[in-house]
Amino acid sequence: MGDRLTAFRAYAERVRGRVVALIVLAIGLYFVVAFGEQAWRARALQAEIAGRREALAAMQARHDELAWQLVRYRSDYESYVERIARRDLNLSRPGETVILLRLRPAPEPTPTPTPEPGERTASDPAWRAWLDLFGLP
Repeated sequence: MGDRLTAFRAYAERVRGRVVALIVLAIGLYFVVAFGEQAWRARALQAEIAGRREALAAMQARHDELAWQLVRYRSDYESYVERIARRDLNLSRPGETVILLRLRPAPEPTPTPTPEPGERTASDPAWRAWLDLFGLP
C-alpha cells in the first residue's frame, strides 16, 4: 500500500503541475485577449476622436464664416435702411436738423447774336479795330 500511495502522490503531482500550467495558460490567454480587445477599443476611440475633431474644425470654420457674414450683412443692412429712411422718407436721427432744398430748373440760356463781318462788338480787342480801319482781314 505504501507503493501505491507513493505512486498516487507522484501521479497527483504531475496532474497538479499540468492543471496549474493549464490555469496559468488560460489566465495568460485571457489577459492577451482582454489586452487586444482594449487596444482595439482604444484605436477605435482614437479614430472617433480624430473624426470628431475634424468635424469640430469644419463646424468652427463654418461658424466663423457665418459670424463674418452676419457682421457684414448687419452693417450693410443698417446703412441701407438708414439711406432709404433719409432719402425717401425724409427721416432723421434725434437731434439732427433736416434741410430740404427745392431745386428749380436752370433758366434757359438766351442766344447771343453772332456779329456780322466788319461789325464791331464791345468785347473786340483794340487791335481788331485798327485792322478794320485799314481794311485788313
